[in-house]
Amino acid sequence: MTTPCVTAARERLEELGYEVLVFHAVGTGGRSMEALTLSGTFDGVLDITTTELADELVGGVFSAGAQRLEAAGARGTPQVVSLGALDMVNFGPVETVPEHFKCRNLYRHNPTFTLMRTTAAECIQLDGR
Repeated sequence: MTTPCVTAARERLEELGYEVLVFHAVGTGGRSMEALTLSGTFDGVLDITTTELADELVGGVFSAGAQRLEAAGARGTPQVVSLGALDMVNFGPVETVPEHFKCRNLYRHNPTFTLMRTTAAECIQLDGR
């Protein structure tokens, strides 16, 4: 879980006088952050939870699209990227996980969300992104 890291980073940046916006890695959050970054809204990006990339690759429900992680570089905005939750793909309730993934390592995060562990091959693909 990346929430403690995000919270600590947000609190420290606020102590230093920065205005911080937090975007949840649920597809729309990543797309919104990318659009605002591209528009020049931010002076910097701290990207801690990158699970949307795994969802894009494998077919999870929280993909932010193929252009995720490109806006800061295109704009020249300073960016720090973490691998937080990159090893998990997100689905809804366990009964909504596609049949071909039922044999995979699944974790019922709560009744609404199920996480699926990425494979070594998928991690290699994500590493090359």
